[in-house]
Amino acid sequence: MDVKVDGDETPITKVANLFKKQGVILEQQDIMAIHRIPVGKGSTKPVLIKLMNNSAKSNLMKKPQDYEGCR
Repeated sequence: MDVKVDGDETPITKVANLFKKQGVILEQQDIMAIHRIPVGKGSTKPVLIKLMNNSAKSNLMKKPQDYEGCR
């Protein structure tokens, strides 16, 4: 997923807000780690998210993959 971070926003808050807009409840404490994946220059770096438990992951996977604000 490509996530652009603007200003004072952190990747964790941006991802949590992105999923909240799509109707998926993902709290900041559900995210164990979030990392940017290096890519070539001039493109947005995708993020890799590790979640604390499988129930949060299941909620994300049940939703369609068409997340607004990505790519």
